[in-house]
Amino acid sequence: MANYLPWAVDAAVAEELDQKMGAAVYGDLARGEFQIRDIVDRIGKRELAVMLSGTDDLKSRAYKNMRDNIGRYLRGTRSPRADVRDRIESLCKEVRIQEIRNRSSLRVEINACVITSRTKWCGLIGATLDGSLLDAFADALSAGNPLLAMQVVSDGYGLDPDLVEELASVSSVKIT
Repeated sequence: MANYLPWAVDAAVAEELDQKMGAAVYGDLARGEFQIRDIVDRIGKRELAVMLSGTDDLKSRAYKNMRDNIGRYLRGTRSPRADVRDRIESLCKEVRIQEIRNRSSLRVEINACVITSRTKWCGLIGATLDGSLLDAFADALSAGNPLLAMQVVSDGYGLDPDLVEELASVSSVKIT
């Protein structure tokens, strides 16, 4: 994982970055009952049953129960419990991060204001991430650290993250 000096950031700006980065990365993931269809379409029913049951033994009772429950969820005859919904949402996020890792490049644009030792700079921090920067970006997302992900993007942009002292605001995040 990338190793940068920490930026000062107040709680409101950190929350704003977290929401905007989350919306840009996970915004098109399905919610509710459609989430199960979405994850089955992405990874398959068998793989989802293996992940949710915690075993790859296809003859085990845990796997068979989960496989049958997934069928019920898809037909709409049963809704998943809260803990299963949380695991499905977590798996959707993991799959999305893996999709990011599998890409050859990723364009990230963050409209923000940062403060260096001398000045406040506001503008578009945009970079096409590939190779080690793409891996570092995915690692930061996987760790749930949107500030580190932004530091990786600023590094790709050419703004040395170690020269930035504070993140003052974030107005938008776009990932293509």
